Amino acid sequence: MKKIALFAISLCLLFLSAPLAIADSPRVILDQLLTGPTPALNARDLNIPPDLAPGFHQLTVEVYNESGVVSTETALFCKNLLGELHFDNICPDLLVKKVKPAPKRFNPLNKPEETLNFLATAFALLSGVFIFRRRNKLDTPPDLPGIGSGDFVTGYVYKAWGDRRWYINRKVMTFLDDAPKAMAKQAEKVFSLLARMIVDARYLRAIFGNLSWLTIPASIVMTYLGLHHHGNRAIPFDKYTLLVVMLIGVFDALAGFIGALVYIDFVFANGHLNDLNAILFTAGFTLLFFMPALLASKIRPLHRTIKGVHLFWERLVDYALISLLTGWAASKAVQALPSLYGYDLLITKFANKIGIYVGLAIAVRLLLEEIAWYGFPYRLAKLHIELKSPGYVQEIRGILIRVGLFILFLYPYVGWNKYLYIGIGLFAFPQLLSLIAWEPPKSKLLGLLPKGALRIVMVGIGALLIQRYAFPKHFTPRQSIINSIMYLPIPAVALSLLDFFAAKSPFNKKSSGWRHVYRLLGIIVLTLLIMQVLGLNPIDEIHKAWQHPHETWHSLTYKWWKKNPWS
Repeated sequence: MKKIALFAISLCLLFLSAPLAIADSPRVILDQLLTGPTPALNARDLNIPPDLAPGFHQLTVEVYNESGVVSTETALFCKNLLGELHFDNICPDLLVKKVKPAPKRFNPLNKPEETLNFLATAFALLSGVFIFRRRNKLDTPPDLPGIGSGDFVTGYVYKAWGDRRWYINRKVMTFLDDAPKAMAKQAEKVFSLLARMIVDARYLRAIFGNLSWLTIPASIVMTYLGLHHHGNRAIPFDKYTLLVVMLIGVFDALAGFIGALVYIDFVFANGHLNDLNAILFTAGFTLLFFMPALLASKIRPLHRTIKGVHLFWERLVDYALISLLTGWAASKAVQALPSLYGYDLLITKFANKIGIYVGLAIAVRLLLEEIAWYGFPYRLAKLHIELKSPGYVQEIRGILIRVGLFILFLYPYVGWNKYLYIGIGLFAFPQLLSLIAWEPPKSKLLGLLPKGALRIVMVGIGALLIQRYAFPKHFTPRQSIINSIMYLPIPAVALSLLDFFAAKSPFNKKSSGWRHVYRLLGIIVLTLLIMQVLGLNPIDEIHKAWQHPHETWHSLTYKWWKKNPWS
């Protein structure tokens, strides 16, 4: 009975003293914070996050007195480079070494004009490359990467100077020649894109033999180094590592794809694919490893047999357009990484330089394609693989993949809403319509519709006109970005639908009457495309040149030639 009574008395004392403790404790903590010594409580008790970046910070404390009046005080403190908290706000090491600022959350509304230009560029590239293609293609380049199989002669092929080189006729250099054939035949049954990546480096196999397989371990090693430097987390590599990995993928798409698998495997195995941003970023970032090579093969043929001046001109156009558009797409893909990551990234400052190097690497690859074609024809014949055209199941799978990529890059800008659904419908409808075997009536007039680079330019200009005149001026940045998902695809979708009724073009670019017109038009299209790549509005630039021709010419010449020092 005595124990029960003592327990009851202790419990009463506890309840009576609790309000005093609750009222006094915040005041003690506040006094300690304002006077400087480190309080007895730790950072968790003060609601200071443990992953707080080193630097100078402030802590706001609210104190309630007995009457319920709130008093607010601010205490300054700092966290040094060793992770120690100093409530006297004295951290000498922070003054010696510059601390990087914490990354800012990515918000497309902060730069609405830049975001709209990015979306317009993305739709222009997609419409002109491979997104809006008909099943029964007319006047389109070969669909296979590497040397176009349609131009290859599979009969007797003579041995050129390259085929007679001593190193390439050794067994140690050629015993893996049959491996790509077997792998491609098995891969095309499941995933035709993988089969195309396997045969992508056929030109390298022809020139260097088994040494060409070194691109795969090189890609794996560079990917591992990039991951190891950042603790196997889903964050971008440094600019040099990323550039090397992308350049390897330019010359061998299979090596880039294997590097992408290594990246995904390490990030997943270490438990860093734990949120939506990590998944989105990993998917978008790994596309950079092998995307440029596949994209280049969709723009123009990576090889064409040169017979006459006309085809020589076409080959020069191939070099210009493939290098320019592939580099442009690579730079835009790097600039899109912050939207997937959720934070601003330093790598975007080097996006243009990465695009330039990728474009130059594509030009070097085209030269190697020429060397393989003219110097190693016998080797190419042995390595030639005739892949089947994809069936309906594979085409549907390809459409689903492209729609997934469409959602991947646009979701961070608009989120899940009806505008994104409408954009998906506009994007997917022409592709699903292309699967229909019905042949509508054809028109020769519609055969003059722009294709390739001209289509990219026209769609890009159409997107600029939509941005300028379709959106009311009172639209907020968010309204403009959301509505752009519905309006920007309209030019590309309209051209794709008209393609179904287009006959073969009556315009014969090889004829003497149209040859010079075709070349002049090509120069104009290339000029407009360069303007778009440089971030200039072709409409505004043409208007300025028309209104002030002398000033325009002076500005162009001043950029390329220095003033005469003796004038």
